[in-house]
Amino acid sequence: MSNGRHVFQHWLLVLFLLLMIAALVPGKFLEGFLAARVQDAGHVVLGAVAAALLSGTTVFLHTRYRPLLVWAVAALFLLVIELIQMPLQRDASWLDLLLGMGGAAAILFFMAAARTVGSARKQNYRVLGILFLLLALSPLLFSTVAYVARNARFPVLADFSSPLGRIFLRPHGVDYSHEQVVIEEETFSARMCMRPVNWPGISIDYVAPDWRGYKKLGFVLYAELDEPVDLELRVHDKQHSQEYNDRFNHSIRLHAGINRVEIPLDDIKYAPVTREMDMQAIQGIILFAPDLERPFCVWLGTLQLLP
Repeated sequence: MSNGRHVFQHWLLVLFLLLMIAALVPGKFLEGFLAARVQDAGHVVLGAVAAALLSGTTVFLHTRYRPLLVWAVAALFLLVIELIQMPLQRDASWLDLLLGMGGAAAILFFMAAARTVGSARKQNYRVLGILFLLLALSPLLFSTVAYVARNARFPVLADFSSPLGRIFLRPHGVDYSHEQVVIEEETFSARMCMRPVNWPGISIDYVAPDWRGYKKLGFVLYAELDEPVDLELRVHDKQHSQEYNDRFNHSIRLHAGINRVEIPLDDIKYAPVTREMDMQAIQGIILFAPDLERPFCVWLGTLQLLP
């Protein structure tokens, strides 16, 4: 092995050990939805580095099915890493395993392309390597595009008609469907049927955070009701302590038909008892029914900030 290749292998080993520490040490290094996808992409790099290191070991050098065996051993290693994370209270998942396996496959195809002399086979290996890399990075790429699309629509905070925007929505205790209808000249893009369970509703996670320069939060609902019900609107910022008095809580009396809601942002800003809401670091919105006795359905219009 040449001195340059020897040094390269040592740096690969250092990177591998750092990635191992990141995978096994309890706790999250990054916060937020997009940041979590960046952290997940670390499994792609871990799989690629593991495959590159295994490929350079002598046990695989003279094996006919060397790339396949290297990939299988790397996949087994990645599976063990996920199993070890369970008692360490880390977020072990099949997705992380698949991401790592995709990274391992990508680097092996790129290495095969580097060793291949024929231009056609070399090109095929490169294409396969790029394909596996894009597949492995697809959660991060999709989330990045979703964030760009979300920011481009600001001051719209939740567009229920957008497939990209749906990754920020988390329905709970409801039957939720995306259907666009126009009622009384208002456009609604989702129908939510609430069941009488604990706090049925929808969470809008990681909304565009900076609400400064606007005066109101506004949205329109169309309720299919026989009699009025109460909904609760909750808004919290990044500093939220999970205490009831450390966020904005607002009761909405919902009547049959069109319901237009406008809330002054000053009410949200001064809602926490011991501090002001950080209006440039808003994190989430939740709309739910606190004491629901029987099911009902409501149509959701666009939720946005108003001047």
